[in-house]
Amino acid sequence: MEELPKIIQRYREKKGLSLDEISEKTKIRKFVLSSIESGQFDNLPPVYGKSFVKTVLTLLEVPEEEYAEPYAELSKYLGTVKTVYNPVKNNNYGSLDNSMKLFGLSLSPTVINYSIYSAIVLIVAIIIYLSIFSSPDSNSEDFQTSAPPTDSIELGGEDFQISAPILADSITIEAFAIDSAWIKVEIDGNLIDQALMAPNMKKQWRAKEYFIIHQGNIGGLEIKRNGRILEPFGSPGRSVKNVKVTRDKIIYR
Repeated sequence: MEELPKIIQRYREKKGLSLDEISEKTKIRKFVLSSIESGQFDNLPPVYGKSFVKTVLTLLEVPEEEYAEPYAELSKYLGTVKTVYNPVKNNNYGSLDNSMKLFGLSLSPTVINYSIYSAIVLIVAIIIYLSIFSSPDSNSEDFQTSAPPTDSIELGGEDFQISAPILADSITIEAFAIDSAWIKVEIDGNLIDQALMAPNMKKQWRAKEYFIIHQGNIGGLEIKRNGRILEPFGSPGRSVKNVKVTRDKIIYR
């Protein structure tokens, strides 16, 4: 039985296509295509690895009888082995400076340091004010001396906290960027958040009833609902709109 990487390479060369050309046609990163053709399947992103391989086989018009058996073995392998996918090399997307550049902003270290020091001084001033003017015998039952649980929204590598009560029956959606991708999230029909996510960027949202998700570059994001990974909302590289996610359903409008 011929190995799957050799089958893919043989048909690619037969069609006279380069990895760059296949990447352009399928919107799959060249790093992923190179890993598939060299048999380094541990480098494939979780959940989407099989989908990427099937997309390449379809593009190259490989007859199913030639790849059925090795593809089945690959599917079983990917289902039992933890991946070590790491497409981002020798960059600093996670740093504040590079994240600002990603969104077309430029801040000097002096301005950043001044902002941090100002925030610290403001926090200290608030603590002092509360300690002096708040009364421990206050009759207000709603007064809280500690901050409520918060949801975290990440923008350009920095976390900004928005106070929101965490309910036992709430739904949590978490997105981790495998590749560059755009996402827009509508929460319970009211709050709307959207972002252009760079590789290794992570965001989280919480809703009481449901989410409406719009996504570009399907396969570029790993999306979890309450800690469980969801299947991709469509074919890799495509866009999708108005996907309703509830506690136990995914509804395509």
